[in-house]
Amino acid sequence: MKKELYLIRHGMSTANQLGIIQGHDDFPLAGEGIRQSRLLQQYFIREGIRFDLAFASDLKRASETASIALAGLDICCCSELREMGLGVWEGRKISEVNADSEQWERWLNRPTQIEIEGSENMECAQQRVFSFIDGICRNRSFTRAAFFTHGGVICLFLAGITGSHLDLTWKFGHQNSAFSVVEFDSSYSLLGFNLQPHLESA
Repeated sequence: MKKELYLIRHGMSTANQLGIIQGHDDFPLAGEGIRQSRLLQQYFIREGIRFDLAFASDLKRASETASIALAGLDICCCSELREMGLGVWEGRKISEVNADSEQWERWLNRPTQIEIEGSENMECAQQRVFSFIDGICRNRSFTRAAFFTHGGVICLFLAGITGSHLDLTWKFGHQNSAFSVVEFDSSYSLLGFNLQPHLESA
């Protein structure tokens, strides 16, 4: 039985607006993020896209996006869909961190070759996310499921199912409230990447 997964990045958060690194830090949606989430809701209704199951990271920016975009649907909030923990970088401005150009260049292009104090191991984060989503796909009956989560989480999952090296993870980056569509039929196929039709028509 073919199953369709929508991997949806949260709307713009207050930290996104300020250029702050979030990780496990819990920031709410900004006004723009609320607008993006409402546009996403309107798009799903307009296109007749309905979900049998919905899951969201338990961090505010993702759970708030889900509650707006899928108003009225039961949403399971869970820590397994949290962003990758970024240790001492959390709460710092990107401009401050990338002032160390060598360290930032490694993070962008060779992330397996950098150690951030207190951060979550990339392989462990990828396994956390994959185990959760794969378990849903193999053990639950559904036609279409939504996963409201974070940019890093989506990158890690897509890198895994496409067989990409972890150093290429960030090539799967998503804009705020953008989504990718994946088909599961004993294995995974990427059908659509970083889609933003709700924003393009706004």
